[in-house]
Amino acid sequence: MSLNSDSYVLEHASVAPTELERLDRVHNAFTQYFEGQISLAPLEDFRPEKILEIGSGGGAWAIAAALKFPGSSVTAIDQHPIPQRDLPPNLVFQAHDISRPLPFTKGIFDIVHCRLVLLHIPKGETVLQHIAEFVRPGGWLLLEEPDDYITDGNYGVAETTTLVRELHKIMRATGANPCIGGDLERLLRGTNSFSEVNIRKVVIPFPSAAVPLRLPEEGSVQSNLGMTWKESYIQIARNLAQNYAMHGITDQVLREFLEDMNDPHKNLTSTIYFAWSRRKVVAN
Repeated sequence: MSLNSDSYVLEHASVAPTELERLDRVHNAFTQYFEGQISLAPLEDFRPEKILEIGSGGGAWAIAAALKFPGSSVTAIDQHPIPQRDLPPNLVFQAHDISRPLPFTKGIFDIVHCRLVLLHIPKGETVLQHIAEFVRPGGWLLLEEPDDYITDGNYGVAETTTLVRELHKIMRATGANPCIGGDLERLLRGTNSFSEVNIRKVVIPFPSAAVPLRLPEEGSVQSNLGMTWKESYIQIARNLAQNYAMHGITDQVLREFLEDMNDPHKNLTSTIYFAWSRRKVVAN
């Protein structure tokens, strides 16, 4: 996904092919974790007419939703366009700064999806309340957000490296919350808009010499998610060192981060929260 230049610290998939590849790898790992579905929500018998993706980034999720529900109309919004790729005929893109109010009628979307977006937005908690208003009664709000610490399971140390601390400092200076995933349940219930709020907390291991990848029969899905998340974080770190040296993310800080990520004596993990919540149906 992408926001405005003041709050979004990553590259944009529309202009950086390597960023598109990174986002696609994350999407594929999530899809594998979802057992081939677009979410953990029970959508098998759901027949949505209107679907909204907020922060479409590379477009992979919006494309998957349009293919899964060919009878629906899928709208993907982001400040930057979806990169050149084949789009299903029922998918349309609309340019919009996600940090501003959404330009739609409230309560008209059967599914609203938002992935790795809220952590970048100033006052993401308020934005979440706003987003919830666009889900129709009986519809689903689907969220995927991290608690963006890196923890060493051997010692219970959060924010293991200077790079993570400096990244969080940059994000928080814009009013963003890089660890908003851990607040999702409280925020969703606080809207009083949903008849059910489902949260799955997933602790993601970063494979290393000390924690090798498992064999397929031992849990390849979790291993693939861990390896993908680790590689994603490393790619982000390299890009940050190129653009944010004057903010404390120097080449030396990057080297220390990479050493930590590949240290066989560390047992590093991160955490992501998958949320699927159903909007209340108000009786007449």
